[in-house]
Amino acid sequence: MVAPASTLTGRRDHLLPTAPALQPLFPDAALRRGSIVGVSGTGATSLLLALLAAPNAAGAWCAAVGLDSLGLLAAEGAGVDLQRFVLVPDPGPDWPTIVAALLDAFEVVALRPPSRPAAAAQRRLAARVRERRRALLVLPDH
Repeated sequence: MVAPASTLTGRRDHLLPTAPALQPLFPDAALRRGSIVGVSGTGATSLLLALLAAPNAAGAWCAAVGLDSLGLLAAEGAGVDLQRFVLVPDPGPDWPTIVAALLDAFEVVALRPPSRPAAAAQRRLAARVRERRRALLVLPDH
């Protein structure tokens, strides 16, 4: 199912909701639209799910790409509404194109790149994030 026009796009602010416990991690106490955020370390997947849950609960459509071991039950347990969540566990070698397309439709996209993208692909994805005012959460590759 293709995501409908976002319910949060009409908001005037440049911030996406963030769980209160995570607000101290961000300068504006929230995820900024048009930003790329690295998520790493012990518990990175749990942190990623917590970052997805608040915007999702507020009506945002979210996607996860390249997280082949992500359990939907765990996502739901973290507060992600699976009716507004898409998982692309194995995007294949053309994953930058898939992520770019998802950034057109989803407000928050989580990504574990299956391979290191070329510099030009990195620049195109970063530009897409800024232009579409999306949040891209990036976990380090395997």
